[in-house]
Amino acid sequence: MMEENKVLVKPAEGQEIVNYLCRTMSISRWLGNFLVNRGIFTPREAGFFLFGDLCDLPSPFELQDMDIAVERIKEALKKQEKIMVYGDYDADGITSTALLTLVLRELGGDVFPFLPRREKEGYGLDGDAVKKAAEEGIKLLITVDCGSKNPEEITLGRSLGLDVIITDHHQIEDLPPANAVINPHRFDNLYPFPDLAGVGIAFKVCQALLEGEGALGGEFPLILKRLLPLVAIGTVADLVPLREENRILVKNGLKELEQTSLVGLKALLKETGAGNEVNSGNIAFGIAPRLNAAGRLKTANIALELLLSRDESKAKRLAIVLGRLNRRRQKVEEKIVEEARALFTTRKDDRILVGASDKWNPGVVGIAASKLVEEFSRPVLLIGLEGSEGKGSGRSLPGFNLYNALKSVENLLIKFGGHPMAAGLSVSAEKVEELNQRLNEYARENLPEKLLRKRIAIEGLMDIEQTNLDLINDIEKLAPFGIGNPRPLFSNSGLTVQGKRQVGRDGKHLQISLVSPNKKIKRQAIAFKMGHLFTEIKTGSGYQTVFAPKINNWNGKREIQLEIKDISPAYSQEERIMEKKEQVSFSLIQSGNLQEGREKIFELMAEEIRGKGRNGVYIAPSIYRLARAWEKRPETINCEFISGFTPEKNIYETIRNLEKEKPKILFLTLPVFFYFFKTLSLIPLIFSWESPYPDFSPEVFYGFLQKNVKKWDQLFALEFKSRIRELPFTPNQELSLGERELGFQKVSKEEITEISEIPVCIFSRRNPKSTLDILGEREIIKPNQAIEREIKTIAILDFPPTGGEFISFLENWKGEKIFYYEKGEPWQPHSRKIDREKLAKVYRELIAREKPFNCNDFKHHPPEIVREALVVFGQLGLVKLNIKTGEISWDLTKTRGRNVDLFRSLRYNEFVNEKEA
Repeated sequence: MMEENKVLVKPAEGQEIVNYLCRTMSISRWLGNFLVNRGIFTPREAGFFLFGDLCDLPSPFELQDMDIAVERIKEALKKQEKIMVYGDYDADGITSTALLTLVLRELGGDVFPFLPRREKEGYGLDGDAVKKAAEEGIKLLITVDCGSKNPEEITLGRSLGLDVIITDHHQIEDLPPANAVINPHRFDNLYPFPDLAGVGIAFKVCQALLEGEGALGGEFPLILKRLLPLVAIGTVADLVPLREENRILVKNGLKELEQTSLVGLKALLKETGAGNEVNSGNIAFGIAPRLNAAGRLKTANIALELLLSRDESKAKRLAIVLGRLNRRRQKVEEKIVEEARALFTTRKDDRILVGASDKWNPGVVGIAASKLVEEFSRPVLLIGLEGSEGKGSGRSLPGFNLYNALKSVENLLIKFGGHPMAAGLSVSAEKVEELNQRLNEYARENLPEKLLRKRIAIEGLMDIEQTNLDLINDIEKLAPFGIGNPRPLFSNSGLTVQGKRQVGRDGKHLQISLVSPNKKIKRQAIAFKMGHLFTEIKTGSGYQTVFAPKINNWNGKREIQLEIKDISPAYSQEERIMEKKEQVSFSLIQSGNLQEGREKIFELMAEEIRGKGRNGVYIAPSIYRLARAWEKRPETINCEFISGFTPEKNIYETIRNLEKEKPKILFLTLPVFFYFFKTLSLIPLIFSWESPYPDFSPEVFYGFLQKNVKKWDQLFALEFKSRIRELPFTPNQELSLGERELGFQKVSKEEITEISEIPVCIFSRRNPKSTLDILGEREIIKPNQAIEREIKTIAILDFPPTGGEFISFLENWKGEKIFYYEKGEPWQPHSRKIDREKLAKVYRELIAREKPFNCNDFKHHPPEIVREALVVFGQLGLVKLNIKTGEISWDLTKTRGRNVDLFRSLRYNEFVNEKEA
């Protein structure tokens, strides 16, 4: 039967920022909508999402303790010490172990990989295994995908003469006593992307070890590029968000997987039946389950041996073994799902479903829980009992943090760990019932009832006439798809079923023909695993469907096909909106843009900084606006100016030192703020911002903050505003400096010439003759004269060369009304902007030269333009800048054979913002 009580969740309208992205990035409206729906608001974020490459990855040394770990590993390699890589028995742990083992062996290391057995050593470091490692002469033990919660075992290892390096990605409260702890969830983490999988952290260690090893692969080490398929497999398998750095790793890993030279992966791909084009679905439903099956039912060493194998015949045999184990796992899983379903059907009032049985294999309960979450729309925790102890695994719903739920009952557990969406535990059998009661008490308080209804997130409503090749091409630009980046789904409520038939083995799938309301177009659709709805769906009847448009290639024919994800007579709908934050420690000072007040703002800001000991951030949309604010910076507080000219390394260093030094105010442009926001948001700040360019309204800016700031009590805000707006949160303090509306009236050139009694204010020093001719005998005054004479009404024919100059004039002018020529643009600062064409000309001239030289050597471009262009080129990795004796020289580097995305450059973003401001 069709399920009822389902909710379609549509994204909230965000058309201002969609317009801005479409214009600045030259992308379609649908693609702009997809990006905004994924929380991508700026060209920098959009460029990273669409065009991000391996060269854009953050430095591995941004992770705490990475330098310590690398130094110790290199020492072990040099002394030929025995190294143990201690992993985990799931796909993430297996690929992490294989990756680090292969790289260390490539560097000449004496490496011994070790994977624990689920039923013996269990998850994490095992004391007996640590003792055995010491007895066998291991000097350095490196964990991958585990170890953060094993302080006793680490202490034991160090007492036996082992040095221990932890590389992990699980939640961590207290640092264990290892030599180095590399975990992006550390309390002191400044790494810009904390959601790496365990294999992602192992990759960063390898990247750090190989940095500067030109012999191994030039700009990006070839050995690492060759092993990227392992990173992609572990990342997809561990259900971490496929965003930012994970997206780049998986995207490039899939490319390498299609042509991999690793014999183990070749054999595994053949066993799964994957074709020439490999995608994240092949990993999630083919490769990962086979790797996991080894650790769930037998020993993960079978899978590890396959990945490390160099023997094709052996790899083929091992791949077949993994295939058999996976089929066996599927049967075990089906039985667990069937028994758990019967148990949970009677528990309609439970908000979290907890079940236990001595018939359930602890290694398979996690994947069974995933299926039951989808079926019951509730978090599910399944426990396999073995004697007096049970080992369980749980899966959650978006919006409910399962790790925090287990933490609330940790006094009942032997041990636990995991992520918000997936977690594992060990518990005494006699405490399972109490665990069920306590978790449901927690869920009743922390899991809203509305989340328990089946919710289907869609990109929007769409007529099937719009499902064309252009749309599908835009969708494919978002790949790879997975957690955090689902394939876009759409809905339509007026489709009529014209034909239907069951297809596949035992009629498992449903193929239907759908016709649009005006009957202009018909689309073929496939609904996988919905064959049971054949009798229920009636031809000639209208249904609302949720679908994903795709290309179907069959027998040489290529056509658009809709993949039905859900079908119903009707759905209830709600908008995906940001919830208001009612209890936040957030102060807001308001001031009009067009009146005196900047000094007062700085006075209040300095007072708050001194009183609360926090640092301050002052944000302006363009470098000219920022420079104007800088001129009036408070003298009583240390201030620092940061723009797109500032090297990225220096900015990170400045941010790291914020809490170590005396409080200061950082003056930042918007591109710098957005790029370093995730690092800045970890530090208690007082920030102020000037109203940005028109498309990025205060509502959008606040929405960005609300989405990204996790600790609102760390923030205090100051803002220039022209009028009160409804905020997406409730500030606990609101100070107003007063407001005044300033009348701008757009008039034609003829009307200005007719208003003879109103003086004309001239800003620019050079006025074209045509401008002077239309003025006739009119009174012409300079800006300072208008201020001194307190003229109330003026006309403006030309606006100043910088927005800051105009703002400064308005702050000091006591007048009331401005008339301006209709082609003039108040607030439109003139910028010596570098457009794409000018950049191309400078670059062509640059690459024509054979040796380094300085800015003054260009004949056709002013030195300051060349200098700004070189900053852009340097940030894009096209040139290497060397600043000596006040001059800039450069060496050309390779372009890496890729298209250049200008929005990767902070400086170029500042040019764009200056144009839009």
